[in-house]
Amino acid sequence: MTTVAQLIQQTWVNGFSSTMRITRVGTDGRIIGPYSSTTGASGTYIAVGAIDVNMAVPAAEAPGVPISVAIYWKALDTYRHKRNQSWNWVSAMSGQLMMDKNNQPHLNFMHGLTASSSWIDPPAVDTVPGTYQGQLHFVPYVPIGEHEEPAAEKLPDLPDGSACNVATASWTCNQDPSISMVLSAPDQYGVVWGTYTNSLGAYELQGVIDIDAASQGLNLQSISLSTLVQDPESNSVAALTLSGDIDLSTNVMSTTVMTSRSKDQSNIFYQTAVSSLTFS
Repeated sequence: MTTVAQLIQQTWVNGFSSTMRITRVGTDGRIIGPYSSTTGASGTYIAVGAIDVNMAVPAAEAPGVPISVAIYWKALDTYRHKRNQSWNWVSAMSGQLMMDKNNQPHLNFMHGLTASSSWIDPPAVDTVPGTYQGQLHFVPYVPIGEHEEPAAEKLPDLPDGSACNVATASWTCNQDPSISMVLSAPDQYGVVWGTYTNSLGAYELQGVIDIDAASQGLNLQSISLSTLVQDPESNSVAALTLSGDIDLSTNVMSTTVMTSRSKDQSNIFYQTAVSSLTFS
């Protein structure tokens, strides 16, 4: 019988022809892989996240498996692409792995793009700082003819559990002090690891952060974090992303929080709740 870990570990494509190839799945559900974009600044990027590997593969149109993903828009294949402002940006995707009525898998995400700086390049690009939200739908990728897969060899290994306990920054929620985070220093790819704590427990956290913000004189440092939590609202596992920016002058992190709970196809319209939290 196919498991969730086996099913998620493949290449997925969305309606914009961008691909996400999940190359590694940890026993704890942490995932990593290259994301290849064909929109905006095209290139190959790093994606990290988490999926509930303890759940069974859902039946057709039944409640799905929570999954969350963080993406850093600094190209891994820098030799192919000219730097632009989007290399300082991040994205978060929170949603479910589901099976359609024909028992075929798909990923249904709420997507949030954090732009920490302006990118004005008419007529194609006209973006000011902010969070831009929408839905993304992925299905398994079926190659047609020749296709160059993203370069998985450039990605870091999933660390063991001990690596996630090395805290270099601690953050406490200003709205709810029972929520806190500890984060490692970013690696060369901008990947961070750590722990997210709420009133029900502590959970492994992974994500990405803009490692070039300070050196480029930006006031805002974008960050996107991904985890699975025991949800206080539903008392079940939920996929959680926190994405936004750190004000480098005040050291306050402002985040958009997307919480996705397991819902069936008929209730998909309230799969993901969106809120906001700040941390100091």
